[in-house]
Amino acid sequence: MFDHYQTNPVFVALPARDPLRIFVERHRDGLLSAAALLGGKRGVRLVQAIIQDLRASRDLSVKCARNLQTLLDLLSLNFCDDDAWDGELSFYDIDPMSPTVEEICLLTDGLRQVVLDAAK
Repeated sequence: MFDHYQTNPVFVALPARDPLRIFVERHRDGLLSAAALLGGKRGVRLVQAIIQDLRASRDLSVKCARNLQTLLDLLSLNFCDDDAWDGELSFYDIDPMSPTVEEICLLTDGLRQVVLDAAK
């Protein structure tokens, strides 16, 4: 979906009450908590940047789209073996049977769906 980045800015117009903005605002605390749990301070900064970008602009910029994809990768544990996140990932300490894991999975599925819908 966001695998091929362009060097020039590309914008997708988002209505003020679009599902992506609504989802991020409604689940802000959950996204921040999940990002902190899985990615530490870097994960929190990532979510904060997404929130700020969505609030500041009517359009979905390439930067925000990349940040959303990075967040989805973090929440999906796609950075398990990524040296760029070395030392910042803390998901190894999470009990797989914890209810938190299921909550993160549901949050990830919901975010993935609204991101896919926004890209259409």
